[in-house]
Amino acid sequence: MLRYKEMKNRGKVRGYSDFVSFIESHPTVNHGCLVDTNVLFSASHQLDLFNEDAERVFDLLARRKVPLFTNSNIRAEFLDLHRRVLIPEGLITLLENSEEDLDPEVSLKLKSLRTRYRRASTDNKAFLLQDKEIKDLRAMLLKFGEDQKDAWQIFCEDYLLGSLDRIWDGVVEGLGLNFLNLRADEETPELSKKHLGMVLQA
Repeated sequence: MLRYKEMKNRGKVRGYSDFVSFIESHPTVNHGCLVDTNVLFSASHQLDLFNEDAERVFDLLARRKVPLFTNSNIRAEFLDLHRRVLIPEGLITLLENSEEDLDPEVSLKLKSLRTRYRRASTDNKAFLLQDKEIKDLRAMLLKFGEDQKDAWQIFCEDYLLGSLDRIWDGVVEGLGLNFLNLRADEETPELSKKHLGMVLQA
């Protein structure tokens, strides 16, 4: 469920169903909207449960020319979510490209991962690995390698390098995101939280 609330009244959270009437009756929304991590992720990942709702919200805000803002913390959290998506996708591609060359332990683990991924895709659900499982997979790949590079480093270079930056750059360009400075001594009037009308969350 997408939520939103006025910056001046953080205790009042509303659902998506009355979003249109809310922004029409609150002109301060036109000052700008701080976009939360999960809403950005929903809009950028088609299998996310709230993808369609997020896209509808951003389409509406774009038509009204409402400025959208983010900050470095939101960016870091957004990239971490997509990292947890890209790693299993990359590992499955590695399996399908090089299964015959993989150690049996690695092959078996990645086949199990592929089964879970396919099940989630069939159910139209986003598939994100938890940090503990990523660490376990990394530890497994660290045991293998060639040419003074371990298998995890090779995997990251071949299947992940540059992907996160491209995803973030695409979201920034597609939504027209502006950066909101977090340090008070760096804030300018047009980028200060106190000048925004709404925070959009999921």
